[in-house]
Amino acid sequence: MSGITAGVGLFSGIDTASLIDQLLAVAARPRIIAQRRLAQLQVKQSAILDINTALTGVKTAASTFRTSNVFQSMLANSTDPDVMTASAGITASPGSYTFIVDRLVSSQQMLSRGFADLDTSGLNAGTWSFEPEQARLDRDVNLANLNGGQGIDRGSITITDSNGDSATIDLSRVATVNEVLDAINSATGIAVTASVEGDHFVLEGATSVVSAAGDTTAESLGLDSGSASMNGSALVGGTVYQMTSDTALAALNDGMGVNFGTDTGENRYDFIIRVDMDGAGGNDPVDVRVNIGSVWELQDDELVEVETRVTTVGGVIDRINEALAAEASISGVSASIDAANGRIVLSAGAGVDLEVVEKNAGQTNAGTTAADLGLLGSATQTLNGSRIFAGLNTTLLSNINGGAGLTGDQLDFTLRSGDSFSISGLSSATTLSEMIALINDDATNAGRIVASLNSNGTGIKITDTTGGSGNLSVSGTAAAELGIDTAPTGVASNSVEGSDLEHKYISESVLLSSMNNGQGIGEGTFRITDALGGVAEITVDSSTLTLGHVIRKINESGLAVTARINDTGDGIIIEEDTSNGTGAVAIQIEDVSGSVAKNLRIAGQAEGTDPDNYIDGTFETTLEFDATDTLNDIVSKINSSNAGVSASVINDGSGVNAYKLSLVSKQTGTAGRFVLDSNGFDLGLTTLDEGHDSRVFFGSSDPASGVLLTNSSNTMDSVITGVTVDLHSASDDPVTLTVTQDTENIETKIQAFVDAFNNVMTRISTHTRYVEETGERGPLLGDGTMITLRNALFNQLLSSNYGFSDSFNELSDVGFTIGSGGTLTFDKERFREAYEQDPEAVEALFTRRTIDPDGNDIDLGDGITGRDPNAETAYSELGVIPLIEQFVNTYVNSIDGVLTRKNEALDRQMELQQADIERINEGLEIKRQKLVQQFTAMEQAIAQLQSQQNALSSLQVIG
Repeated sequence: MSGITAGVGLFSGIDTASLIDQLLAVAARPRIIAQRRLAQLQVKQSAILDINTALTGVKTAASTFRTSNVFQSMLANSTDPDVMTASAGITASPGSYTFIVDRLVSSQQMLSRGFADLDTSGLNAGTWSFEPEQARLDRDVNLANLNGGQGIDRGSITITDSNGDSATIDLSRVATVNEVLDAINSATGIAVTASVEGDHFVLEGATSVVSAAGDTTAESLGLDSGSASMNGSALVGGTVYQMTSDTALAALNDGMGVNFGTDTGENRYDFIIRVDMDGAGGNDPVDVRVNIGSVWELQDDELVEVETRVTTVGGVIDRINEALAAEASISGVSASIDAANGRIVLSAGAGVDLEVVEKNAGQTNAGTTAADLGLLGSATQTLNGSRIFAGLNTTLLSNINGGAGLTGDQLDFTLRSGDSFSISGLSSATTLSEMIALINDDATNAGRIVASLNSNGTGIKITDTTGGSGNLSVSGTAAAELGIDTAPTGVASNSVEGSDLEHKYISESVLLSSMNNGQGIGEGTFRITDALGGVAEITVDSSTLTLGHVIRKINESGLAVTARINDTGDGIIIEEDTSNGTGAVAIQIEDVSGSVAKNLRIAGQAEGTDPDNYIDGTFETTLEFDATDTLNDIVSKINSSNAGVSASVINDGSGVNAYKLSLVSKQTGTAGRFVLDSNGFDLGLTTLDEGHDSRVFFGSSDPASGVLLTNSSNTMDSVITGVTVDLHSASDDPVTLTVTQDTENIETKIQAFVDAFNNVMTRISTHTRYVEETGERGPLLGDGTMITLRNALFNQLLSSNYGFSDSFNELSDVGFTIGSGGTLTFDKERFREAYEQDPEAVEALFTRRTIDPDGNDIDLGDGITGRDPNAETAYSELGVIPLIEQFVNTYVNSIDGVLTRKNEALDRQMELQQADIERINEGLEIKRQKLVQQFTAMEQAIAQLQSQQNALSSLQVIG
């Protein structure tokens, strides 16, 4: 408190301020005592908090053995960390695992021809489109899918050609059909060309194929003498790729799969088989409902899923036949697989009419299951479904033109040589390869016209081999649908590069998880505003499995919109439903949570109203360039689009035309492959990298014997349970990963506990110290709580397991000792011996904590017991470390711990001391004011006396 400021009295000459301060100083002695006591309490509280923090460290270190599964921690070591490393989780199984890293993942990369400048010349680039590789009309089938999903035996084969020359070809590392073809076609020393037709391999110019000793590679490829046969100059292999009962539904319809409902109930179904046993007779047809989704039963008034949805063609066949057999009025009707034609067949007796219709046919929520299974339609006695499983490396003809297929049947050719001919019967083809074969193998053609896929693999290319100089003309009922119509004048060229046939790769049956190159669309909610101003929110969650389920939710939302697959078969379209009138508002779609609409490519607003009031979520990205757009402008527009491609410019330093456009997929692996159609603009593209998955052979030092693993990244987390493998470089040498118990981590955690325990003891010693030489005292010297705590901690440390006995019951059994000065030490060698002897007993010592189910029961009288809601958890078994954890908790518990209560008591004492100090300060202030008043009155009295004295002195002078 500051001194008074009255200063020295003007009349008395007394230093009143100093005198008052001195008088108050005497009166303030009780305050000094209180302040000293408050300071002592604060120091003591600081010491208590310090020990509380240290004790909490002991509790944390002790609980870590339980909560962090320390004794389940595993360690993965690699014999070559430059090639491969790994991390192991607690679920990993100890063992040694052998890998050969064949290649790392890569991204598709393309490089254009050179351009003169970067940002000066307009390129007049026109319109470009980017699409996923699914837009191609061919496929590269995984070898694992051959032979009914059994795959092939990788190894070596020896091929002998018609000249008697032979070559041995190593197929130990191949993963796809194209890799087999490339390996054979690149072989030197033989004149053999390998290809595929339908369900088999064809080797033109070969006479025999045999497996290397110990291998059955030729047999598994259908090329051995027992399977293959000669057809002219070609060795035609046996069947290796057909639809079987084990074929996954996801593989049907060019990988789009089969749609199914998500509704529940005992009577749920997906489509109807209508059977009329007497045909035109008097009996009504019987509707047989077929359910390929989940099967539900009511059990104890609760709906229970008793069977999950089917996932294979065989599962569909079984469900159909079970449904037919359950109908007593039907006999002799069954479903089967026509493997040769990739379809399902319904068979019945003579005169039996069959019809398959969708669930809710004709309604907005109609299903598509029957169509996806190729069964939609009617027939008598035999209903042959449409083809739903394409052959090797091809796609279904029904999926061109956005799923409209091919309706035309004939192509008319006028050759450059002047000759003309026609080819008909194209509608009989069911796959692209069959149709191309019909053209190329036609007798009237005689090799003058060669049909193939165009350079992008998205259309047909027609090549005239006659060497004439006239125009090549292609017309006919199928020409326009195949994108090769040149009428009326034809082209002065040896070839016709067909337009994009819009291969359908998006349907209602597509799994949402497979979209966006396998990245899915996520979960969330999006909002649709229709043309009439109506608003609805659509939620996509874990129960929304297919795109069809999303479409159904939109169509059942009550909005004036219709959702469907777009006409190009590459996305979903949301368009205005004008059945109740035309609206004036442009349709708008926005994500409320998540990015579902964005990932479906439907987020945004329609370009207009009336005919333009729709949002097309096509997965084809179309970029229109201005004539003045430079190379830099093109790069900018590509990078700001959602094409999934990163564009940049490379200057190769060549001087003239040094600037080249580089295009790299943003997604690694085969899933990130893309198709670029520059619509005639000459990019001169060169493919630097096709984009490959990482490839590893697991389980053997020989690739042929190992399990082939691929992934779209260099991280594999499902090869070994609980182990994440990271690939760093390819190598021909095998690498061994050894997964072991991470004892080093266990020992580290134990040492952390030891350090935490010793820290508590050090803190207690520091705060309870007495130094005889100097008389220095710790703030907690003589504190009974600290003495009790120290002794109790040592007692806990020396205690045994509670409630159970094992090979090791005390910490001293596993390497713990108390040394001089009460310091806890840990002997790692002794611990390792104990852990090797009985790891479970050691783990129990550190982690066992068994709750006693009856530990908190209380007697309610009359033989009735109940649970005490206020009681702490009781344990029937506690290892020593959990015992210490529980004991420490009684001190540091934030509600009723011993140190918590002690700290609260100190808070109260400090509050009392602070209150005393404030009371004393108030009294001193009152006394100060009183003294000031008294000295002021004294000065006034002196002033009056001096005034009177001066007056008397004046009278004496006058007298």
